[in-house]
Amino acid sequence: MDEDQPLWVPPGVIKRNELYPFNAIWAKARWSLKCDILRIIGCSLNKNDWSLITLLHTTNRLRFDRRKYEIQYIDYPSSYDRIIRDFPYFDALKPITDLVEFRQYVENEYKDEFMHAEGEDTSQKINNWLDSSSGSFNIFPEWLKSKGYYMSLERGSDLHTALGLFKSFYLG
Repeated sequence: MDEDQPLWVPPGVIKRNELYPFNAIWAKARWSLKCDILRIIGCSLNKNDWSLITLLHTTNRLRFDRRKYEIQYIDYPSSYDRIIRDFPYFDALKPITDLVEFRQYVENEYKDEFMHAEGEDTSQKINNWLDSSSGSFNIFPEWLKSKGYYMSLERGSDLHTALGLFKSFYLG
């Protein structure tokens, strides 16, 4: 098979990384993890993802430059809490609510939705609101909008792209 040809990997639980095509995918993943920030978007990271969790943990601990990369987990707070409970050594994982640009965006755009709870700090109110909204609230587009919010309002950057798609999505 030509390396440039796209490869479809059928869904399944068992993906043995010593066999093709998984050995090629894992090798590319190891090479790609020479980064500063890794974002995991919508992956449950459960016990079926043991190989992925091991890869992330190992590549972060054994980097040649000894710098750990930050792992931003773009999903609901309860999902993050479960991962930390199941894998307590996975300390590089940072929840979406710890990302400054996401918190600023949510506090600005959705204050009326979560601020009514009494006796909790703002962080806990946001976590509870996000978890209770998970059926009707897709966290990925909100995270993406938070990036636009941060870029445009906090940094004064222009959101214009060649086709204007991001600006239109953000303003949309």
